[in-house]
Amino acid sequence: ANTARLVSEMMESVVGEEGTAPAARIRGYRVAGKTGTAQLLDRSCDCYQGYMASFIGIAPADKPQLVVAVSLVRPTGFSHFGGVLAGPVFKRVMSFALQQMRIPPSGSNSPRMKLTW
Repeated sequence: ANTARLVSEMMESVVGEEGTAPAARIRGYRVAGKTGTAQLLDRSCDCYQGYMASFIGIAPADKPQLVVAVSLVRPTGFSHFGGVLAGPVFKRVMSFALQQMRIPPSGSNSPRMKLTW
């Protein structure tokens, strides 16, 4: 139980100001998540071509009710990072789901975890 709590707190820091996905934060809710950025293997040339950007998160993190996973294959434009591209999509989908299911906001703030030592 202690390890699960610690990992969840680590995942909450991902959406903090210093994290890799602050764009996935949802006002009033504790959110925990993980970003992903992967190169895609192209079998036709046995090389990497393109990326997959992802963000998977839970809310409310203090009493998880929902999980949303966003994967964007071969994104184009200015970035290919999961936190930048998939984070905002997660925020929109999760915000809608929380409202539709009438899940109340979190009763506490996310813990502050030191990200560097």
